[in-house]
Amino acid sequence: MNTDYSSGSATFDPDGPGPAPVMSMPGPYGAGAAGGDLAQLFADISYSHQSGDLAWGIALVVSAQAFAGNGFASFMPYTETFANSGGTAMPSSLSNNGHDFSYGAGIKLGAIWDLSETIHLGLSYQSRIEMSELDDYSDLFAESGGFDIPASIRGGISINLGSSSVLHYDIEHTSYSDIDSVGNPMANLFNCPAAGAGGTDSSYCLGGSNGAGFGWDDMTIHKIGYQWKPGQLEDWTFRLGFSHGSQPIEKSEVLFNMMAPGVIENHFTAGFSHKMDSGREYSLTFMFAPEKKVKGTNPFDPTQQLEIKMHQFEIEFGFTF
Repeated sequence: MNTDYSSGSATFDPDGPGPAPVMSMPGPYGAGAAGGDLAQLFADISYSHQSGDLAWGIALVVSAQAFAGNGFASFMPYTETFANSGGTAMPSSLSNNGHDFSYGAGIKLGAIWDLSETIHLGLSYQSRIEMSELDDYSDLFAESGGFDIPASIRGGISINLGSSSVLHYDIEHTSYSDIDSVGNPMANLFNCPAAGAGGTDSSYCLGGSNGAGFGWDDMTIHKIGYQWKPGQLEDWTFRLGFSHGSQPIEKSEVLFNMMAPGVIENHFTAGFSHKMDSGREYSLTFMFAPEKKVKGTNPFDPTQQLEIKMHQFEIEFGFTF
């Protein structure tokens, strides 16, 4: 996931419709160009076994991630480092520190049961992946740079519709709210003593154990797919798919989620694959996600309405040999 706001400005009216002038500062947060870059890598070391109609597997999931963030310096007064020092220590692990890396591991379990020649059931679970801290951003993310990967569970059913087509449905639930740096709401920031709203507990400041996050709710995704192999074109396989996910971002969380505007709810997919006489195979896939918007109030200036929106499209080519 990558966002880049290289231009623009932030305006702030500190006393609302009053005599103080409206301030204008560069960048979306008033600290110059801003953005976030998150990359994650997963490697599974797995074992599987089949006995009759039941196949099951277990895997050790090893993960690495990299994060870089820019343009967050305006939040310096709301960090745990600043609050605990009485305003004398400037946070050094808040913004513009380049890429930092973290590593972790978890487990994945899964099973497929052939209920009959027509119906097949599947279930899988991936545990929370405990990641090492992103130390260079310990003043930004909750729990001193914690950024664990949430647990997820998925169940599905495949139904053979004759000899040439298959209908598949699955449902997946991801527990984003269990990860403090992802699930903690923006409102936590105003319990920080440095926020001037009467808070006395510095753990609610950025970097603290209750520090503000992206406020993501748990997400449940429904997917349905159809696969067809026409009899007269037995080397060709055609596929269609649709998925719908519950919205993880509340309108109260728009400000921080400018960096992670994952608001899309629907995805449409289509594709095909062709197996050649040599045994090699190529495939082509298209994905389109229509635009979705979330609009909410800027918690630092209630006179402002902020809106984030996203649409996506993807073309993918694959070749197997």
